[in-house]
Amino acid sequence: MAPVRGREWVEKGSSMIRAFVFIEAEPSRVPELIGELSGMKLASSVIREVYGTTGRWDLVALVESPDLGSLGD
Repeated sequence: MAPVRGREWVEKGSSMIRAFVFIEAEPSRVPELIGELSGMKLASSVIREVYGTTGRWDLVALVESPDLGSLGD
């Protein structure tokens, strides 16, 4: 596992921002969404991992982006 420096995740010499995104979804679609979202490439970001949860949020996604500005794209 690469070292964590503040909000940045350092991996193989490149700095990446990693964020957990909490998602509310139709409960019947959770298994389908886990497969659809995992690995999805966005404008400048990538959804690295997706997990189903219980409670207020139905999914938690780990998103990796080159900077904070790109994270919202």
